[in-house]
Amino acid sequence: MSDATLLRLEAKFNANSDREEQAGDRIEELEAEFDRLRKRIRKTDQKLDRRTQEGSRLFDKIMSTRATTLAGLLVKVRVRDRWATDDEHTEITILKSLVADLKAIAGEQP
Repeated sequence: MSDATLLRLEAKFNANSDREEQAGDRIEELEAEFDRLRKRIRKTDQKLDRRTQEGSRLFDKIMSTRATTLAGLLVKVRVRDRWATDDEHTEITILKSLVADLKAIAGEQP
């Protein structure tokens, strides 16, 4: 093996070493970005939890407020459509609220 061969191999080695360092730097950049995104996801998840709790509170308040007209009943129907629940307990709450409203509108004791 000649010195010329060694010089070519050294140039290839150095170029590869530079690319390896660049790849390592890129990994560090991506990991930093990933950490930043993970923090944003955590904050957004907390915001979602707060919004869900607020939605639940408003839902309960709407269902416990007596409707006195068809417009009030339709509010509850629209809220139920938007709430989109598969929860049996919630569906029963909605039904009981609507039945009590209908009875009250009809002049019966709820």
